[in-house]
Amino acid sequence: MIEKNGSDFKEIVRKIENEDILLPDFQREFKWKDEDKQKGVVCSVLSRMPIGSILLLQSKSDEYACKRIGSKLDATISDSDKVIDFLLDGQQRLTVLANVFSNVIYEQTEKLTDLISQQGLKKRFFLRIPKWINIDKENDLFGLKRFSFPIQNLDSEDPTFLTGDIKPFIECLNFTANDKTPYNPNSNLSTDLDTFCLSNETGYLIPLFLLCPTGDDANLIGDRFEIIIEDIAKKIKDEISLSYGALKTDAEKKSFLN
Repeated sequence: MIEKNGSDFKEIVRKIENEDILLPDFQREFKWKDEDKQKGVVCSVLSRMPIGSILLLQSKSDEYACKRIGSKLDATISDSDKVIDFLLDGQQRLTVLANVFSNVIYEQTEKLTDLISQQGLKKRFFLRIPKWINIDKENDLFGLKRFSFPIQNLDSEDPTFLTGDIKPFIECLNFTANDKTPYNPNSNLSTDLDTFCLSNETGYLIPLFLLCPTGDDANLIGDRFEIIIEDIAKKIKDEISLSYGALKTDAEKKSFLN
């Protein structure tokens, strides 16, 4: 049975985690290895532009040989009567987005060599928030200069920026299996990630891969994300306070406040 409906992306990630969405072996190889192409679909999602649909075929698990999303290894479903959503169309987009906004692909892959593409998937994506001192040199998409985020109701308002506007604020960092970077999926999630995100020279980094927590550490991942967001807000507040405190005359202060 082919079913067409809308789904929350977090629910799709949960289905990937539970092996309710799998990739049949007759699908083509993963092709979207290029960083710029991956950034493009991420920018489209963040600016709420259409990225196309995915096509799922609902059938029993023993109907097709299949693999987990993002993995070269065969999926092993013990219950042959379990109904699975087999991914017929949208592999490239779904694999990239699951890799960008969650840890689910790494959690289901014992070794990085089991990824369907090391070149394409050994990447971590961040949203860069400019530092206050540099805000006049950049496009103020996030309303720092006005002290007001331009979207007040996330459920009903669309961003005013386009995909090309937000692209300079997407950072993509590669990693190797044993490089010990705090964003490496093999590294333990710790305050080292906070330090890394707050100490970037060009701006504060929001780790997009923490947005859809999965696995046994889902609550810890959610908490880590909230802490990083709060610390970025505090850093920006401190920057503004220091800038204001350094002004010497009432005229300068008035101009600053205006």
